[in-house]
Amino acid sequence: MIRHFDKLPEKMIDAAMASERPWSAQLAILILTHIANNPYQYSRTVLLKHVMLIPDIADRVDSIKPAEDYKLNLWQTTAAFLKRILHIKKEILNAFNV
Repeated sequence: MIRHFDKLPEKMIDAAMASERPWSAQLAILILTHIANNPYQYSRTVLLKHVMLIPDIADRVDSIKPAEDYKLNLWQTTAAFLKRILHIKKEILNAFNV
């Protein structure tokens, strides 16, 4: 999936989101970078819906930046939301020792 991501990012994202398998950190970074560059195509609801597939990469989210500066503010808001839901996911999993 990762090797075809550059050519077909939307199809790879659709396939990743349709999967029940958690994403690798590398795939998650690719997907989130695409989301950062296409902020109007992917809402926060998409991230919330698929949070169980996203690995604990909260410490790497700040390194993701959109290519165009005008998208940075929206991405920073989305990234803050993502870090919050990843933290909540981690707390829930820890509470139930999963």
